[in-house]
Amino acid sequence: MWSSFEDYRDAGFAKHLENHTYVKSDDVFMASIGASGSTLLSNLLIACGLEYVDLNRDTLGTTGVISVAGDEVSRRVRAIDTSPEAISSRRVLKTHLPADKVPDVSRSILLTRDPRDCLFSWFKYHQNFGNGGWEQVPDSFEQFLQNRFFMGLTPVQSWATHTRSWLQRRGTAVVRFEDLKRDAALAVAPVVADVLDVEVQPASINRAVEVSSFEAMRNREDTLRQPKSQRRVMRRGAVGEWREWWSDELAAHFLSNEELIEIATMLGYDFHESPD
Repeated sequence: MWSSFEDYRDAGFAKHLENHTYVKSDDVFMASIGASGSTLLSNLLIACGLEYVDLNRDTLGTTGVISVAGDEVSRRVRAIDTSPEAISSRRVLKTHLPADKVPDVSRSILLTRDPRDCLFSWFKYHQNFGNGGWEQVPDSFEQFLQNRFFMGLTPVQSWATHTRSWLQRRGTAVVRFEDLKRDAALAVAPVVADVLDVEVQPASINRAVEVSSFEAMRNREDTLRQPKSQRRVMRRGAVGEWREWWSDELAAHFLSNEELIEIATMLGYDFHESPD
C-alpha cells in the first residue's frame, strides 16, 4: 500500500502535492475515488458560480489565482470554458487522494457511487486513458479486480479504504452519484447552501443542471474530440450498469471484502439485490 507522500508523488500526483501549499482554510475538498461522477458534480458547481480546482491538473498560484489545465481531456469534461464570476471565496478542490494525504480544512464533500458501477467505469476509463505505471489495466475486468491498482491495493480495497478515510474525517458531507442522476437540482442544492455556504437561486441551479447533463456534456465532448475516432470520456454515466456484467465469479471479489460491504450498505447500496 502507498503510505508516504513520496509514493503518491511517484505515482503521478506531484502537481496535486505542490498545490497543497496554497490550500486555504475555507476551501472545500470534493473527494472521490475515480469514476464516481466528479465530472457531473464539478460541472454543476462551476455552472452555479463556484470556483473549482482539479488539484491534479490545474495550478494554484501564490496569490490564489488558478491556472486552468489546457489539456484536451480537461477541456472536454468541463461544461463551460470559464466559470461565471465567482460568488464565493470558498473554492472547491477536487481530489482523489485519501483524507490523510491532503491538508486539513473544515469542510469536505465525499462523492460516492455504487462500487459495482464505480469500479467497472474506472476500469473502462483507464483502458482508454491510462498513462502507464499503475494506471495501465489488463484486458479483462476480472483481472483488473485481482491486480493491485490505486494506492497499491486491489480496486475493491482501494474503494473501501479511500471511502472510509473520508467518512472518518470531520466536516464531511456525503453526496451520492445516484441522487445526482435522479434529481440533480434536489441533490446539489443542500451542498451549495449548507456545505459551501452560498446562496444560489433555483433558476441558476436549474440552468446548471441543464448545461451539466450527460447529454449536454456528451454533445460538448463530441464537438471537441479530435480526431473523432478518439474514445469518449463521457461513456455512459449510467446507474445500475453492474446488472449487465454481474456473475458469481465477479461478485466474489466484492462480497469477500467485508469492509466494502459494510461501507456500501451504510451508504445505501444493497448487495443482496438481484441483478435481474
